[in-house]
Amino acid sequence: MKCYDPEEQKDIANMPEKTQSWRPSVAFVSFRSSDYRILWFGTLGTAHGFWIQNVLFGWLVLELSDSPFILGIATALRFIPFCLGPVAGAITDRIDRRRVLQILVAIQVILSLLSALLVATGIINVPLTIALGACFGTVQAFLFTVRHPYIYDLVGPARAKDGIALNNTAFWGMGIPGSVFGGSLIAWLGADGAFYAMGAGYFLALVLFLWLRTGSAYALGGSPSTLTNFLGGFRLITQNRTVAMLFGLVFVTEILAFSHLAVLPVFAEDVFDVGAWGLGLMLGLQCFGSLVGLLGLVALGNISYKGKLLLTASAVFGVSLVGFAISPSFLLGLAAITLTGIVMGTFDTLQQTTLQLNVSEEERGRAVGIWVLGLGIGPLGHVQVGALAQVISAPAALVINGGSLALIVLAIAAASPRLRRV
Repeated sequence: MKCYDPEEQKDIANMPEKTQSWRPSVAFVSFRSSDYRILWFGTLGTAHGFWIQNVLFGWLVLELSDSPFILGIATALRFIPFCLGPVAGAITDRIDRRRVLQILVAIQVILSLLSALLVATGIINVPLTIALGACFGTVQAFLFTVRHPYIYDLVGPARAKDGIALNNTAFWGMGIPGSVFGGSLIAWLGADGAFYAMGAGYFLALVLFLWLRTGSAYALGGSPSTLTNFLGGFRLITQNRTVAMLFGLVFVTEILAFSHLAVLPVFAEDVFDVGAWGLGLMLGLQCFGSLVGLLGLVALGNISYKGKLLLTASAVFGVSLVGFAISPSFLLGLAAITLTGIVMGTFDTLQQTTLQLNVSEEERGRAVGIWVLGLGIGPLGHVQVGALAQVISAPAALVINGGSLALIVLAIAAASPRLRRV
């Protein structure tokens, strides 16, 4: 049973697929769905909150603990709930994804207000900050899992890549003002003011999501139980070789590359000596790079070499981290971190799209849940890079991780012709 509106999909289905050329009317056809437009603008609100959160929690933990290792642990615990991805995927294959979105964003509003009050009253400490981060991480794990299958519900299979890529432009694009604004708020108004601003973004998204009309609920027609769906997510890895290879690539990239986010506050404080505003600027330019990468993907249209591009993006990710780590100045570091953003946005969108296109419609929630599980395993890298930064230095830690990733991806590419052909 298809859940997207057939009338709204007529124009989408009739649009020609583009491989090498591009027309705006083709690339942006997903916006013809009114619910997709609501979801896109709502994503701006949730992304605003997420990116302020990303700056705020890292800075707050480092200020309270003055330890890169504790920072790595705190960042890991904020993302470990992503291991719940298979549970979230099982649930989102069974109940209305629209309602799940609304409930999750409402919880984020409540958590933001609670965090602001704890900071304003002086009760906040490292354990409480870590606990709040874990709560936000749990909600985010479910939100990531439900949003991408819901995009598929709204735009259909023909425009799945464009729909996901355009939605990701909202997520990464808002990271530019969100990160810079978050860093500035910490410097000007303190952490409590930043938490209030974060909650405002989530509240805006909640108001918009209440207007969504299209349900999903493939399962309303009598799908398997949540437990069956949960176990089916793991069977995808063992029975679908393409899914297994994609999961392996996500695993190593999350461990060795995305973990660099855990030590960015150390670079801002100790390496470049630019403070909270510099941390916000680095994250903002990284988001700008991701936006450039995503728009490039949209411009390419329905490319037939997704696997090769995915592998290339992962390898370049590792090389760009080495370049950032050895940058002799803040200006060159900003250029390198922008490049990491370009490959982050490209890698993220291609892995999500390729995963959904290689499973059946009723398995999409579980497939995305497996991807989110890969994000949940990623915190092992946060602890590892934090420990390395504590023992040697943050730049040396990124050189080791980035160089290792590039070599591993080259080995995967050589050994996996199937993935190259995806």
